[in-house]
Amino acid sequence: MPRLPLLTLLLGVSTLAAADTVPATIIVHADKPGFAIPSDFTGLSTEKKLMARDCFSADNKDLIALCRTLGPGVFRIGANNVDSTFFKREGVPPLESMQDNKYVTDPRTIGPKSVDAFFDFARAAGWKIIYGVNLGANDPAMGPTKPTTPGRSARRKSSPSRSATNPTSIPRARSAKASVPAAGATRSTRRSSPRPTTPSRPRTPRFRSPDRR
Repeated sequence: MPRLPLLTLLLGVSTLAAADTVPATIIVHADKPGFAIPSDFTGLSTEKKLMARDCFSADNKDLIALCRTLGPGVFRIGANNVDSTFFKREGVPPLESMQDNKYVTDPRTIGPKSVDAFFDFARAAGWKIIYGVNLGANDPAMGPTKPTTPGRSARRKSSPSRSATNPTSIPRARSAKASVPAAGATRSTRRSSPRPTTPSRPRTPRFRSPDRR
């Protein structure tokens, strides 16, 4: 494909600039405000491999001052490099220097020190965090550490069962139900008990119609 001369390109740009303008009208309704922008609407996002460098920490006063100047916001870390950033608790390589700040494509490994330093930075800046996690690695060892204190399930396993502490608890409950008298026996007992005699009232004789049988 032949290249266009620079002069032809400049002429085309000047022609577009000299085109007829279309008038436009903008009306601002001060009495009908829209939705208010929240105070923490500001956000920044960066690649997660940046955590492998000495960037995010409470000692980075310049970056903390920049975030505070912008106001409260949300810091998202992850992006495309989250799938090639791995986590290890031990044997983590030392942090790289920010002086050699270049985009890398090979994987990086971070450890607890990098994660703690990043959250210390966010606390000092007063920003919230959206933290990306590498789920594509499918490695449970990269997950959080479970607490070692015994939970409710451990207490349930250590406590003896009901049948072991009192094997006869269920039969006793059945025998207690059997000892309760039945409804018919209760009625018969009430009927057999003597009733107090009261003087009878005179009854008015009733007459029947001869047609009624």
